[in-house]
Amino acid sequence: MGKTFDQGKDEVAKLCHYFATNQQSFLAPGVKEAHVRQSLIDPFFEALGWDVRNDSMTAPQYRFLACKTKSKYVIYPCVFKLCD
Repeated sequence: MGKTFDQGKDEVAKLCHYFATNQQSFLAPGVKEAHVRQSLIDPFFEALGWDVRNDSMTAPQYRFLACKTKSKYVIYPCVFKLCD
C-alpha cells in the first residue's frame, strides 16, 4: 500500500532536518555521490512514492522515465518549500 500525502511530507521534513543537521558533511570536499544518494536522494524520491529500488520488479522497458537530461538529478526549488 502507498504512503499518504502526510506520511510523505513527514518523511521529507525528516530528511530536511537530517540535511540541515549534517550540512557541512554533505557539502564537504570529497563527499561521495553514492553516500549522498543513499542518505538523501533515494529516500527523498521514496517519500514522494517513487519505486526507487524497483521493489515491484517491473521490467526495465516498462518503467516510467520522467525526463532525460544531462544531469543525474533534477529537483525543482518549489519542492524544498516543504522544508520551511
